[in-house]
Amino acid sequence: MRGRRGVACALALAASCATTSAVAVAVPRTTAPHPGTAAQVQAAVAFSSRITTVPSPSFPWLGAEGVDSASREFPATSRGCLTATACVFGDPAARRTIFLYGDSHAQMWLSAVAPAAAALHYRVVLMFLGGCPFADVTVWNPIPIGPFPAGFYHACDWFRFAAIQAIRRLKPALVLLSNRTAMVMRGPGSYFSRAQWRRGVVRTIAAIRRTTPNVAVIGDIVFMSNALPQCLAAEPTHVQACASPNPNLAVHGHEAAEGEAARAAGARFIDTLPWVCTQRCSPVIGPFLVYLNGAHLDATYVTYLSRVMQARLVALLR
Repeated sequence: MRGRRGVACALALAASCATTSAVAVAVPRTTAPHPGTAAQVQAAVAFSSRITTVPSPSFPWLGAEGVDSASREFPATSRGCLTATACVFGDPAARRTIFLYGDSHAQMWLSAVAPAAAALHYRVVLMFLGGCPFADVTVWNPIPIGPFPAGFYHACDWFRFAAIQAIRRLKPALVLLSNRTAMVMRGPGSYFSRAQWRRGVVRTIAAIRRTTPNVAVIGDIVFMSNALPQCLAAEPTHVQACASPNPNLAVHGHEAAEGEAARAAGARFIDTLPWVCTQRCSPVIGPFLVYLNGAHLDATYVTYLSRVMQARLVALLR
């Protein structure tokens, strides 16, 4: 495999193994509540730590929680979005563009960003590769990802370069960046320091803002200590046994450093933690089972957040 063409082919193969959900799965559903207002989301999150039992009905139903990813609604994303033309959503006929870039967390937030953008008459271009942060850092993977062996994820570095070039060509009205900040390894048994992660975020934002000044970072969520949804299945009447503290000091994460870096680099920051957590992060909020797994939100809950996301986009697009 030689040159950029070879790497691009390998990326296409890797994406099916590196995304949050490689295959779109049919999920039995009943009608979930309409997207919540800011007040409704705030009230539901405030009460969430007092929930003790998995609700009935729940959204999604407990047996589907681990497969209810963005790929269900957006099957084009199930194998990654490696070019600026592969995954276009929102209002596809719109002349104005929001560019959503990052790793599987960018795919995760599509369920809120796409309907919000459609309501505002923007199209959404998504570029993401699983396990590949937007922060300009070279990741070390302890296990193989698709055709790439365990070790340094240099294909991610190439993909980051390609995404930034695509942004420069499109000159979107807004660039949204999203990635996982917790438990990302820089070498065998070691994680990025706060300063290293901060510098990586600043470098990427600076590269984008040379041609597209309107950049915002969608803040990371808390990495949960318990395996979800397995924990809820085992503890359906002890929901809070599956909760995690906010922040979760048991895992190595950089949620706060990412916000600092975004602001230092001249980007704006969407703090998503109040949409999910109080002092604790409950795996159930209202009738929703919130987590697809310990590192990602469930697509149904993210869709519920589309109205509050729309309000943030309105402010960012002024």
